[in-house]
Amino acid sequence: MQPLKLCYFSATATEIPSLSEGMRLCLDQGLPLTSHARTQVQLFDRSRQQAFVRELLRAEVVIISLHGGKASFPAFDLLQEELAKVETEQRPLIHIQPTSGDEDSIEAAREFSTEFGSPAWDLIKHYLQYGGAQNFHQLLVHLYQRLHGGEWVAHPPRPLPDDGIYHPDISRTPVFADYLAQRVDPAKITVGLWFYQTYWTNNNLAFVDSLIRSIEAHGANVIPVFHLRYKDAERGNRGADDVVTDYFMDGDRPRIDVLINPLMFSLTLAAPAFKPLLATLGVPVIQAVTCSAPYAQWAESVQGLPTMDVSYSAAQPEFDGALITVPVATREQEAIDPLTGALLAKYMPIPERVDKVVRLALNWGRLGRIPVGERKIAIIFHHYPPRNDRIGCAAGLDSFASVSALLTRMREQGYRIEHEYPEKDELAHTLLEKMTCDQRWLPMDQMAARAEAKAGAEHYQGWHNELPAPIREKMVEDWGTMPGQLFVHEDRLHFAGLINGNVFLTIQPPRGYLEQIDKVLHDLYLSPPHHYLAQYRWIRDVFQADAVLHIGKHG
Repeated sequence: MQPLKLCYFSATATEIPSLSEGMRLCLDQGLPLTSHARTQVQLFDRSRQQAFVRELLRAEVVIISLHGGKASFPAFDLLQEELAKVETEQRPLIHIQPTSGDEDSIEAAREFSTEFGSPAWDLIKHYLQYGGAQNFHQLLVHLYQRLHGGEWVAHPPRPLPDDGIYHPDISRTPVFADYLAQRVDPAKITVGLWFYQTYWTNNNLAFVDSLIRSIEAHGANVIPVFHLRYKDAERGNRGADDVVTDYFMDGDRPRIDVLINPLMFSLTLAAPAFKPLLATLGVPVIQAVTCSAPYAQWAESVQGLPTMDVSYSAAQPEFDGALITVPVATREQEAIDPLTGALLAKYMPIPERVDKVVRLALNWGRLGRIPVGERKIAIIFHHYPPRNDRIGCAAGLDSFASVSALLTRMREQGYRIEHEYPEKDELAHTLLEKMTCDQRWLPMDQMAARAEAKAGAEHYQGWHNELPAPIREKMVEDWGTMPGQLFVHEDRLHFAGLINGNVFLTIQPPRGYLEQIDKVLHDLYLSPPHHYLAQYRWIRDVFQADAVLHIGKHG
């Protein structure tokens, strides 16, 4: 039998695993075919683009999946030039899939697809749009039967679920009621986790699995939901609002305590109708950032996240009220798929960062379950440079008036606060009566006498030892052996601020730039002083704050 010759381009590489699996299913049933596939990353120079176009012109079927117009296919102009040299009847069947739905991609499909606007084009479009290995399998059967005949019968495109529960320990999509009964204990913190349906469709789930495993290892429930985020009128799919209603809400109350969101962009900017959605859900939304760069590049970079990721995965989600955290996964493109020749792209977890985000999410989840009168809050005033006249400095914000009003409101809501500050400058003067970070006016013994927060070796040595060895060594190089010299009296570290009931009012500790200004001139990576880190560890481990508020910032 003559094999079907397919040439395939993917701008995103997302669907390549499904294409490969679809090919394997065809070969297993004896259907002969060959495939030559490439992704955008692989066509990085003129010679590779020319070689790929030569393969395109030798194929029987060409499928080009665009994501962002013609520019998403580096060889588009070259293909256009070469097609002009070939008689129409000698050209392969060309199907351009406007995957992202943008106008440029649709126009390219209209201009260059062999059958645009026909039922035949729509059929191929739906196979690709629904995606998954089974739809690719049936698409290949359809193309073979159409071009070579035979007894092969292709099933029509099959829509996959718009949303559903995914768990690595469950082979099929479970009935939600059964999942709740078997895996969700109402006495435990429950974490919602939603992610793109395409991750589920194309088995790009390694980092999702890692999040699920970490949540459960920390003793919490997880409700992991794949979904199509936005509604498509043509497709008629469900969207984010249906997910919130059906999975994350129990009637008019949230079923989850916190939501982890690894999705890019802003939900509400792209779909204004969803603006009330997260407010109605009423739980903290934790942004788990995905990084488009590979791990090695991310780890070695001074900046960390690529600039576009900062926009997509940090800045834009903030418009939805998401709390920005750290990268939990990097996009790895190292393996070549043996059946298609395309470069596989997978998001792979950063285990330590996954655990950090999960711990943070669980802390937010627990906060909602702590009775208000038992919650402990640390409020830290911005402070730079470390002079008394710069405590609480902020552009366009009266920090002391704001915190005074906040404390009054907190007391009304049941927080344990022993003293309010109704007068305009009372809070500022009260802080100045305690230890501050201004070393110009008092010797250290008098500053220590004013300090309400302090830590001895029994605490700070453990905080130091828990640091990674390179960090620990750099801090010792910069600041001497623990505890150093800064704000140390009688071998104890002392911290600015005062305790007011269940609230610790404090001042941002000095970062060290002015304390060792000579080093700043020669060391771009001056580590923070021992005192700086110890103050935050004291807040975490000794005061045991449930939440920390930073007040004020540069303009």
